[in-house]
Amino acid sequence: MFRCTAVALLPPTGRAVRAEGSLAEPRPVRCVLGERHRDEHACPQWDDDRLGGGVWVRWAAGAMYRVVLLRCTHYDEVHGPCRLFADHPSGHSGEVVDPAGNAEGRGA
Repeated sequence: MFRCTAVALLPPTGRAVRAEGSLAEPRPVRCVLGERHRDEHACPQWDDDRLGGGVWVRWAAGAMYRVVLLRCTHYDEVHGPCRLFADHPSGHSGEVVDPAGNAEGRGA
């Protein structure tokens, strides 16, 4: 299945949230779920092994928020571990193909 094409503009936080720098400028994020999913769109922001998951941006119908989500535990012999969150809609990350060429499925 192809990757969802939904894109949203992530507003700036106004403060540093990671060691790599600040999110002081709005930036586009692209949904990493499979096409035609029936849930909110989702884009990973960063992993946190202490949490067993990571911080994701979720959005739908003009509402956007950050949330900590646990990792999906699915493992495929061909594609390895699923890089999505637990109970995600659509296929696992190894089943989602990005025709734009972003095979990692990490953001826009």
